[in-house]
Amino acid sequence: MLSVLVTGPYDAGRRELERRAARIGEFVLLPDDNRRPPAADVLLVAADREGFTETRRIAVRAAAARTAALIVVDEPFEELLSVVGLGAGGIVLGSAPDRELADCAALVARRGTVVPEQVLEGERLRGGSCPCRKAPGQDPREALARLSTRELEVLALVGAGRSNAEIARLLWLSSNTVRSHVQRLMRKLEVRNRLCLVILAHEVRLMIPAAAAADAPAADVRAGGPGDGFPAGVPAGSVRRRVAAGSDPVHAPHQRL
Repeated sequence: MLSVLVTGPYDAGRRELERRAARIGEFVLLPDDNRRPPAADVLLVAADREGFTETRRIAVRAAAARTAALIVVDEPFEELLSVVGLGAGGIVLGSAPDRELADCAALVARRGTVVPEQVLEGERLRGGSCPCRKAPGQDPREALARLSTRELEVLALVGAGRSNAEIARLLWLSSNTVRSHVQRLMRKLEVRNRLCLVILAHEVRLMIPAAAAADAPAADVRAGGPGDGFPAGVPAGSVRRRVAAGSDPVHAPHQRL
């Protein structure tokens, strides 16, 4: 069971989110008491463009309190991706089914990350870049050239949605070693958090073979180019999509990050 608290500046969205949370069997819906908010496993934050300044404040407070926050929006908008640099665990569209909402909440509660493909694709089409990169003018492909083969493997698996424990198992490493690799990647690539690594991997179309996405050790990591059809692997940014060799995509609209 997952304790959740519904909050956020978008009143209509918050009321609908409360109704949905109340009917999801895996959720224990906590009362929203402004005087003394209860501790929750996950904050479900109903957000829209108009109240996004308050949404950003909520994300910052949640990160300071080490509480996972999942931002729920009816549709993507230009500023939305900036919330990832503030410590939010992820973003999900309000149109997602209840099962998907529950899965996303469980992921961010375990310190995983999730972001809709529509948000990332919209940012690319606008010519934007990862909003949480400390040096936004830098070409991320140049930064990849400074990474070791092992660091590229770890980055690809982070981008494909693997947790540190899963990466450790796949690469035959200790969890502490994986954690060190992830921290080193954030320093070398000048990003602020794990979700930014995911976005960067998506931005450069970093790839892993389909076998790696289906529990085989990672190998032959490469960055895809424009128009690449990804015949040999899985693009790290196919949001919440885990594709096993010869299998159909699961949860195709998003990727577990």
